[in-house]
Amino acid sequence: MTEPPKRLQVTFDVATQSQEAELSVAWREIVSGKRTRLNTAAEDTNEIMERARTGLQRIVKAVEEHPGTGQARRLVRFLAGVYNGDDFPFDLTDLRALHESKE
Repeated sequence: MTEPPKRLQVTFDVATQSQEAELSVAWREIVSGKRTRLNTAAEDTNEIMERARTGLQRIVKAVEEHPGTGQARRLVRFLAGVYNGDDFPFDLTDLRALHESKE
C-alpha cells in the first residue's frame, strides 16, 4: 500500500518584497523539479569563462608578439595582479596607455 505524501510546512521571514519574490520563484523550482535558474546561471558562467579565456589568449598573444615593450610589461603586470593582487598590485588606470592591435 502506498503511503500518502508527507506534508511539510516551512515559514521564512524576508526583509523585502524582492526577496519574497525571489524566494517564491526558487521554491516553485525546487518543488517542481525544474531548475531553470540554476541552468541559466551555469550557462552564464560558461559564457563568462569562455570570454575570459578568449581575453587571456589575446593578452598572451600581444605579450608574445611585442616582448620588451611598455605594453607587454603592463599586460604582464595586469596578469600578475589578476593572479594575486595582494602581492602584485595593479592600477587599472595603467590599462589606458594600451593601444588596441588591429587584427
